[in-house]
Amino acid sequence: MSIKLKMAALLAGVSVVLALSALFGQGNLFEAGRDVPEILHLVDRAYVDKVEMQELMPGMYQGALDEVDENASFIDAETAVQPWDELVYRKWGLVLRKRNGYAYLLAVTPNHPLREQGLQPGKYLRKINGTTTRTLNLVAIRNLLLDNQPELTVELVNRPDGKESRLILTKVDLEPTRVGRQSFQDGLHLFSLPEFHQGFDADLKKFVAEIVADPKAGTPRLVLDLRNNALGNSHDFVTLAQLFLRKGKLGTWQSKKDDPRTLSLAGDGPFASFDLFVLINQSTSRAAEWFAAAAADRGAAVLVGEASLSLAPVFEVFPLKNGAKLEIPTRRLILPSGRTFGAKPLKPNHEITQPEQERLDDQAWLDQALSRVRGHQTADKKAG
Repeated sequence: MSIKLKMAALLAGVSVVLALSALFGQGNLFEAGRDVPEILHLVDRAYVDKVEMQELMPGMYQGALDEVDENASFIDAETAVQPWDELVYRKWGLVLRKRNGYAYLLAVTPNHPLREQGLQPGKYLRKINGTTTRTLNLVAIRNLLLDNQPELTVELVNRPDGKESRLILTKVDLEPTRVGRQSFQDGLHLFSLPEFHQGFDADLKKFVAEIVADPKAGTPRLVLDLRNNALGNSHDFVTLAQLFLRKGKLGTWQSKKDDPRTLSLAGDGPFASFDLFVLINQSTSRAAEWFAAAAADRGAAVLVGEASLSLAPVFEVFPLKNGAKLEIPTRRLILPSGRTFGAKPLKPNHEITQPEQERLDDQAWLDQALSRVRGHQTADKKAG
């Protein structure tokens, strides 16, 4: 191994450590960087004839990234950047993350044909077509799912009982699911929003306008069902808040490389005066979870359901000079109260308990949640 290659590897390893530390303030990255010279020394002594530097470099980058977040990824120069989450969701009906080293089912579309056979959120994908997900970063896992193949054989593990199962997935090719509405005689109105499709805000405005126009409606109480909504971006977050929340601070995006960016609502939302209940579960993530957290933080909504996971909020892709790229978390959300989103799971005011061995079906879960909503005593004046 030449001196030039050694120096290039050392500089690459140290540079990614320093760059990521500057971007996201991860002090423990310096611990990872400290080991780079020793790794190179051992490779030079023992494996110089067996390991090519180009094979070692991605692992060095990924090793540093794992110290940031296990969902961070090294992307080689040949791999094109894509909207991976959206494409995987449309093709297979799944949203994946890495957790405890393996691919994790963060969300499964509610109408997936294999849900009854065990394809449930919260399970781990140990293998995909025989390839263990522990050896792949998140981008590589998603690209494996996006290969041109009509079906996948997956091995699932359910924790904590460790029960294993195998399923054959076929493409579902989902169309966007629009806002659903259900009204009850007691003045409760349920709106389901499993994804942020184009025009979701117009649909919500139309439905609420019809309710308000009904002379028999009285004062409506709104239930916004954000279960299984795991995609969405900052724009969707603000758009949803503009409907349901009063004017004022919504939160602040904070990063190490940029000045803080505060999000504020200039005026009251058209539904801000109504009692609001938000249904969440472990699959509520990204924009839906940010909204639930901000609304609860401002006292504008009562949360009902299961604790969400509060994963790192915003990932971005950064190019490297050698043509490769890094997908890393760069921004965190500071809520109006000053609390940091993601410091701990988002817990509901009223929790729905799910038995591990036999989880509630969707209707039983919803019935229990609406019962909690009806039993909640709402304060006379909404705060947010």
